[in-house]
Amino acid sequence: MSTKQQPRRQQSKQSSKRRNNNNNGNTTKKDPKLSRQQQIFNAGADPRVSPMSPEIRDYANALANPFEATPAGIPVFPVVASQKIKCFVKNFMVTSSTNGQGFIIVRPHCLVTNDIDSVYATDNTFAGTTIAVAGTGINAAVSNSPFTSANYSADETQFRLVSIGIRWKYSGTELDRGGMSFALVPPDHRSMFGMTVQDIMALDQVVTNTATREWNHLVWRSITPTELAYGATNPTTIQMAVWFTSPISGANYVPQHVYFEVFGIFEAAGRLARSADLVRPDDDGFQVAQAALAQTKAGFPDVRAHTATFMKDITSQLLSRAARIGMNMATAAARKAVSAAAVAAATSIPLAIV
Repeated sequence: MSTKQQPRRQQSKQSSKRRNNNNNGNTTKKDPKLSRQQQIFNAGADPRVSPMSPEIRDYANALANPFEATPAGIPVFPVVASQKIKCFVKNFMVTSSTNGQGFIIVRPHCLVTNDIDSVYATDNTFAGTTIAVAGTGINAAVSNSPFTSANYSADETQFRLVSIGIRWKYSGTELDRGGMSFALVPPDHRSMFGMTVQDIMALDQVVTNTATREWNHLVWRSITPTELAYGATNPTTIQMAVWFTSPISGANYVPQHVYFEVFGIFEAAGRLARSADLVRPDDDGFQVAQAALAQTKAGFPDVRAHTATFMKDITSQLLSRAARIGMNMATAAARKAVSAAAVAAATSIPLAIV
């Protein structure tokens, strides 16, 4: 036997010992008879049991990071079979050489079709001062969705959005890099048509960044009852915007070149939906995810750190609910035991003989 083969055999023996030790009652198996609430409650005591269902995990990832997440559905009752789709638009934006301003704007509900303009960006001939979808220097783009506007009807296919994200970064020369960006998703999802940069800056929810070659992010999520339901029409409301301002060099503005990507995750249900499947509803997890959104900013620089914080928030809220569920279960069990003891004591009292 060669000396090279001996360490391999020793390693295989050690690994087999570890497997045997792991099989001696050291692993925790989920009891299929346990209810979902009981499994969540157990997660508070056993960190190896996740309190988050797979449906909520995929949904939360899509809410936090539509750029990298797998397309997911909204796990809320009632559910119908749906196709989960991710579409995108990629383009450039340039600020005006006249007044140093420019923007990227998105009409979220138009991303689900490939023949209706959904994303607009300016070029250096732009001379306006308000958000608009037409005019000199405003260029429109459509997404690569597999559906057309003719498919958007109650008889053909209905859609609902999960999340939309814009990410952007400076792409010009280092000598010209400068200026700022002001990103906003109105908290009530009202139209941004006609807004100026001063209107955007006046809101608390605006996210301000300097020109950088690192990604910045802005995310829109379905939050209202109308948005969370399937629809047969696509509203054309502008609900996302990133406004850019250029630095001044002497008497001239230096145009800022920005590369951007817009990603959208949505569901399609109906006759034309392909590979449609059901998402198991998890109303408790859905409520927790929506509550976590209320504590989350729409704009952020580091998407992965943002996703980790968002998922941690959901997990902690689920565990907090699990503790309350466990207390309720223990209280109910104690009351049941007291009631059973009282019944047993009453039935054991001998009857008086008259």
